[in-house]
Amino acid sequence: MTTELRYPNNYVGAIVDGQVRIKHVTPELASILGALGAREQQVAHESVWVLDTTSDQALATLLSQLRDLGVLFADQPSGWPPAAVLEELRDSGYVQGRFQTVTWRGPGQWVVTLK
Repeated sequence: MTTELRYPNNYVGAIVDGQVRIKHVTPELASILGALGAREQQVAHESVWVLDTTSDQALATLLSQLRDLGVLFADQPSGWPPAAVLEELRDSGYVQGRFQTVTWRGPGQWVVTLK
């Protein structure tokens, strides 16, 4: 799905230092994230919702919950994007099932894929 919006709503943009960072959160998801213990903060001049994890199992559980809520996972051709982390957890048996990724072809041109 390509869209005219610059970014899709509700996607995990990074998993860094035990933190899952969710970008462009809708009000509906914000209330759910708040109930899960997320906090909104500014990261690099951008508002993101942050959830902390302490282990691979906790991360797997959290990412599964986010997947079930319809949250997308950023997938880039280089580095260690959230989609690659989720795939690794799935390959290790921590997570089961498919999930949606988001990639960009250019500014404002993103595509959602089911993996």
